[in-house]
Amino acid sequence: MESGADSRISRQYEYLVTELESSDSSIASTIREVFESERPEDHRAFLETLSRRLTHHNSKIVKMCSNNYALFSGSVSQLVNLCPDVGRLQTKLNGIAEQTAHAIAVVEKNQEVFKKSVCSCRNIIETRSAIEKCLPVLRMHSNMRKLLKTPDMHYHALKMLEELSTEVLPQIEEFEFSKKLRVDLTRSRNTIKAEVNRSFKTYLESAWANAKRIGCNAMKIVVHTAEQYKQQNLKASGRSPSKTETISALTHSKYTWESIDESLRNVDDVINFKALFKCQLIFDTLEKDNAAFSRWYETHRRDQLAQLLLTGFGKECKREKISEFFEQVLGFFIIESYLVDSNKKIVNWNTICATSAKHVGWWDETVAYIEAQLVDEVPSKIKIVEDLKYLKEILLLFSQTAESLSLPSPKLTHSAFNLRHSFVNKLNDAFSRRFVTILWKEVYAPIVVNSSAKLKEIRKIFPIDYIEAARGKCEVGRTLPFSESVPKIYFTLKEFVTELQNFCSGYQFNPQVIEEFVIKSLDSLIEVQLRETILTLIASIDGRGKKSKFLPADKSLTRGTLNFGELSQLALNCECLSGSMPHLATFIAMSRTSSSVMDPRNSCSRLVLLATMDPLQELVTPQSSSCKLNAASNIDSVVFDVQYRMREYMKIKIDGILELIDYNWTTDQSSSAPSDYVTEVTSYLKNVRMTNKNTLSNVVAVTTYMEACKHIAERLKSELVEPPEISFTALKCFDMDLTCFENFTAQLQFPASDAETLRIVFIDVRQLVDVLLRMEFVQFVSMSADASVRVKYSRVRREELLSLLEKLFIHEDNRRRATVFNRGADRDLKKSLETAIRDLRLQIYP
Repeated sequence: MESGADSRISRQYEYLVTELESSDSSIASTIREVFESERPEDHRAFLETLSRRLTHHNSKIVKMCSNNYALFSGSVSQLVNLCPDVGRLQTKLNGIAEQTAHAIAVVEKNQEVFKKSVCSCRNIIETRSAIEKCLPVLRMHSNMRKLLKTPDMHYHALKMLEELSTEVLPQIEEFEFSKKLRVDLTRSRNTIKAEVNRSFKTYLESAWANAKRIGCNAMKIVVHTAEQYKQQNLKASGRSPSKTETISALTHSKYTWESIDESLRNVDDVINFKALFKCQLIFDTLEKDNAAFSRWYETHRRDQLAQLLLTGFGKECKREKISEFFEQVLGFFIIESYLVDSNKKIVNWNTICATSAKHVGWWDETVAYIEAQLVDEVPSKIKIVEDLKYLKEILLLFSQTAESLSLPSPKLTHSAFNLRHSFVNKLNDAFSRRFVTILWKEVYAPIVVNSSAKLKEIRKIFPIDYIEAARGKCEVGRTLPFSESVPKIYFTLKEFVTELQNFCSGYQFNPQVIEEFVIKSLDSLIEVQLRETILTLIASIDGRGKKSKFLPADKSLTRGTLNFGELSQLALNCECLSGSMPHLATFIAMSRTSSSVMDPRNSCSRLVLLATMDPLQELVTPQSSSCKLNAASNIDSVVFDVQYRMREYMKIKIDGILELIDYNWTTDQSSSAPSDYVTEVTSYLKNVRMTNKNTLSNVVAVTTYMEACKHIAERLKSELVEPPEISFTALKCFDMDLTCFENFTAQLQFPASDAETLRIVFIDVRQLVDVLLRMEFVQFVSMSADASVRVKYSRVRREELLSLLEKLFIHEDNRRRATVFNRGADRDLKKSLETAIRDLRLQIYP
């Protein structure tokens, strides 16, 4: 057992020693394990083991040293033998070292040169490659710059620029100068864009500046074509141009064929459209949109059109402004039509003229503007009739030229036709002023034919045939019934008719339509202008204190109120003028017969006929004229107005004389002579009758004097109502004056029936005076109580009789109180008056 334990301990210590030999780390743990043992034998055993291991190692070391020494000795011997060789070798090595060092230095030097050469070669290769890439770019850029500086080569420059920008430059993006090239290309693109804007602005200015010339020349060409067609028709029919056709041609004297500019026939000779097309190519390339330029173009041209429409006909609508406007509009659309025909897709037909109701084109806007302006604004600004005629002519020519451009123009023709209303209004105002001048300068005395030249002159302007048929042939030395104003007014009416027919000549209406329009306008002129002018003339005052267009514009042309003789002459003038109206109607009918309408089926009618559009189709349809001239009846109404003014004038004169009435209604002294006012009134009436015997017909005279006598009777009756009391003596003086008026009616040289009619006018006053002076008022009261009995004094009104009886009663009562004589008779009279008054009051106020 003990030996087994020792062997175990011995193996343990062997292990520990082996650990000490082989461990590279700290031996503290091994030693600690040895010395921590509790038994001393263990220490000793460890030391013995350690000693044996040391002895074993020492023996190995001795063997190793012996072997190494032997080897060392042999080596030292060999080293001693090699020392001479080493010396020689050392010398050779030193030489080789020097040569190697020198070679190394040379190699190092050549290596630096080689490195530089390699770098240079690499740089040269890279540079060559870069130059091969960049040189075409630079060459293309240089060519682009040259093209950019060359006129009219901007599109090619832009194409090259776009190729550089999109295809070439991306290949050299690694080079720094490509950035500079891109900046330069951007600058060049802006330069091209600025050049496009400048060229387009130049085109717009050129189009605006030449549009007027182009439009004017187009209108001249249309007029020339129409004139050629007209001359062919005239030559074929073998007749000469009518007056209407001559006047229409003179209206277009500005647009004669002699003034046609042949250089303006082709629009592209005036407007540089090639520059516009290049602008289109450049702009579409810049914007990368094929419709970009079209939109841009339409925007600017629409602005120009809006500016043109805004300017319009000018503030005063003068001829120059009117023609310039229409010429500018035509030139505008001629240029646009050329662009449509060019198929460059800059502007399409739908933009110019709408092809559907949902779209409004430029032409539709222009027509709508012209139509709106012609409704009221433009005609109201035009003050001269000739300017309105010019507007109508130029509008029809404008419509005709537009039609030749395939632009629809029915609305324009309709607007031109509607100008007739404004034309008639302006013409009425102009002729109204002529009427005023004629009537205000009139002497109102019959014309004395003192020479054959004067008679010939009158026959030339006035139809006196119907007067000769009634009064005998007019010869030198005779007096015509009318004054100077009648031929002048008749001739003025004929001029009015001629003006209307000339105005309607351009429309080529059915002659019956023209006749109807002329008749209605003439009736309106007579009914309004002539009638109002005469009414203003015969007014009781001159009218200078009130505003009226029927007064002379010249303040020096004034006259006072017309007297009775002038009024009677004026009435006779109106009657003579009324009698000449059938001749005027014949003149209108003859004008209709002589007018001609061109055949609308002809292929050239589009250039000549100006009113065959749908809105006016009813105007050119043949129809029979049912319109008759009412001028005679209108003038007859003026005669009635003048006659009424004559009666009023006579009443005013009579009232002025009747102001002298000064009855003493309380007097008891009788008079054997009529009052002074009676003598003056009868003298005035006799003088008027004798002075105007030739101008007053029996019918007019009887009517006038009838009104005068009625007025006198009313004034006499009113004189009986005014005083508070009346005496029988004053009533007898009044009866004497009344008898003088009754007897005067027989001295006026009227037929017996008319004289009796005038006498009857005083019957109301006569019966009222007779029932009082004959003391039959009691009988009248008793008879009036029975309504079935015919009363002798049937014209006496009970209220008037009651008023006069009361006034007589008051006077008799006052007189009876003032006197003491003859009271018995006064008592009977008073009683009769009192009884009659009582009975009348019971009848009037039951």
